[in-house]
Amino acid sequence: MMQGEITLVSRSDSDRISSHLSQRQIPRTAVLLFSSYLTRIPYLEAVIEETLRYGGATTALQHLSKVDTQILRYDIPKKMDVLFLAHGPIVFTPGFEIDESKRSQTYQAAGEKKGQAWDDQEIGAFKPERWLG
Repeated sequence: MMQGEITLVSRSDSDRISSHLSQRQIPRTAVLLFSSYLTRIPYLEAVIEETLRYGGATTALQHLSKVDTQILRYDIPKKMDVLFLAHGPIVFTPGFEIDESKRSQTYQAAGEKKGQAWDDQEIGAFKPERWLG
């Protein structure tokens, strides 16, 4: 996907920049810190995700699950790639009602955290922050 290609480009740039800094006799610890900072920039990654969603550049988006979880009673293991359609409900338009009996016990016990979906009023806006967290 496009995000992977951009990440690869940024990693190769990081290596090139690190090499350049090393040649200028900058302390190795500074080079290592700078290199590690360049390989993972969360806001840049969020901008890429939001660009793909908002621009309609792809028919589906991919997200790597960070923990074992369930989605509507389907088990999703940690580090599983989850794909979702990029043009369906909750991407550009408000979502639809889901039968509460299909929701996980964790969701049902979440109390005030329930319904922390994207704000229906802002769903059509370009907002990279929605991918952070």
